[in-house]
Amino acid sequence: MKEEILGLMWRANIDESKHEVYYKIVDRCLKSINTISDEFTAKLKGDANFQVVIKTEDVISPDAGTAFGTNLIIFQVKLILEYIKFYEDFYSISEVSLLLDNQRVRRIILAITVAFLHEMTHIIRGHDSTTVDASMPDNLAVRASETDADFLAGLQLYKWFVGPAISDSLMNNIALTQEAIRPPIFFRDAGCAMTLLTLFFFEKINSKSNDYHCPSLRNIILMSGFMCGVDDEYDMFINLFKAGYEEIIKWATDHNVNGIYDEFLAISASEYSQLEQETTKVLEQQRVLTDNSEVWKVLFSHAAKA
Repeated sequence: MKEEILGLMWRANIDESKHEVYYKIVDRCLKSINTISDEFTAKLKGDANFQVVIKTEDVISPDAGTAFGTNLIIFQVKLILEYIKFYEDFYSISEVSLLLDNQRVRRIILAITVAFLHEMTHIIRGHDSTTVDASMPDNLAVRASETDADFLAGLQLYKWFVGPAISDSLMNNIALTQEAIRPPIFFRDAGCAMTLLTLFFFEKINSKSNDYHCPSLRNIILMSGFMCGVDDEYDMFINLFKAGYEEIIKWATDHNVNGIYDEFLAISASEYSQLEQETTKVLEQQRVLTDNSEVWKVLFSHAAKA
């Protein structure tokens, strides 16, 4: 896989002097994805087929769906490479080795993990042609499923990193090895990661798509999912989570050269109204159907037996 990733770096016009640093970060991002994927597969106990395939194609967007009876996520390494480049440019990092700072790597890993969990939510909820009615006007059904995926991606990030199953492995991978300092650092960096990932997707991939709500609202949906999952004992760290969001917003505001972040920073009252009055209703209708999805039923049956 390393040779394939290095080959992709050449095709992505990443300077050779940056290859080893980029590879180290990619490797740790993939470790987070594989750790969650392996545990998720174990939770299915063989009652549903699930697979994650890591690809090094010249494609950024990951994909999730069902193929020949297997619930499949295709995750593209190029997404990670482009995100690292974006992160480097956003902060005007002058020396590539500075990317290996623990906090920077941690925030990159968390952002990529959220992107993966968004795809995994599509698998869990069974978002396909049976739940996403393409005949609905203004792409509303797709926007509802993407909203659902964002919300549950935020919730999952918290649950995987704080829950008992694999939290030690995930936390160690983001250089939080001391249990006592994990929560405050994790909460703030998660807020940063979600916000910057939303900006990345808007700038690089989804700027012309009506599959999603506006970036500011999409980020709030991600963060709302995270906060919804927080256990009472960790409530004290919610303000740190919000501070992570505010840190990115301030940086984007202070460095808004020629208005490049105007649309990201804008608050759209009409989109908030649409979320409340239209998207939420369609999302609720979809969830009635997705309760019958194969993966959801398997997970529910195992939880009920536990």
